[in-house]
Amino acid sequence: MPNREDKSSKFIDEIYQLINTLNTAIYDTKDASDRRKEQMKSDIQKQIPKLNFSVQSLLEKVNNDKFLRIEGANVSDILCELNTLEGDMGEVVVKKKNIHRYQKTLDMGMVEPFNNVEDAKVLLSYHVRLWTAIHEWNENIQIW
Repeated sequence: MPNREDKSSKFIDEIYQLINTLNTAIYDTKDASDRRKEQMKSDIQKQIPKLNFSVQSLLEKVNNDKFLRIEGANVSDILCELNTLEGDMGEVVVKKKNIHRYQKTLDMGMVEPFNNVEDAKVLLSYHVRLWTAIHEWNENIQIW
């Protein structure tokens, strides 16, 4: 019997090759995605101690006694320093939210609470309100 090329069998062979190529591409993409996911988890795990250190450092700055001593204090300098600390606090809060979002998205189990971020934020807001009120008082006393 003569060997003849059947167009339908050739087409079917090409379809099988394409399906195999597609399967390979899907598995390769999934493997790359899984590797990237593990790398992201590792990066986040490395960021957590750094952020905890930053928060602790910020909390120590906020707890400084100079923010509680009113007599002889330069109100403008204190307010300037508090504004700088508020900027730093804003950056820390953004980093905290990003880490939480990634931990939840990547299903990393327990989410790091970063409780001292809220403590530092509240204490800083009290200091800012106190020194802003002192500044306003000093300005109003001069007008009266």
